Amino acid sequence: MNPFSVSAPGRRSTALIGAIFLALSISAPSARADGGALFQANCAGCHGADGRAEGPMAKAMKVPALSGTKLDEAGIAKHVRDNKSHAAISGTLSEDDLKSVAAYAKGL
Repeated sequence: MNPFSVSAPGRRSTALIGAIFLALSISAPSARADGGALFQANCAGCHGADGRAEGPMAKAMKVPALSGTKLDEAGIAKHVRDNKSHAAISGTLSEDDLKSVAAYAKGL
């Protein structure tokens, strides 16, 4: 019997589990990429592309830096959701999008 054959019932389930694991491991980095793209589209204008809030608009508006923030991902998401200055942005992002942006911002 060929050891690489997936025709046996036990091997099919092993192959299926492997395929599921592979699919999950491939989709995780794309969520981070989406967080980065969403950050660049919605947050970088004020907080800066690197989250340091060093640009003229950030300084004029007294925007806090996100780079090195002490907030965890949940805290960042809550701040965006609850802060009036983020109302236009938080109203357009889904909860999953907001979590992705928060994860990206925490990594800055």
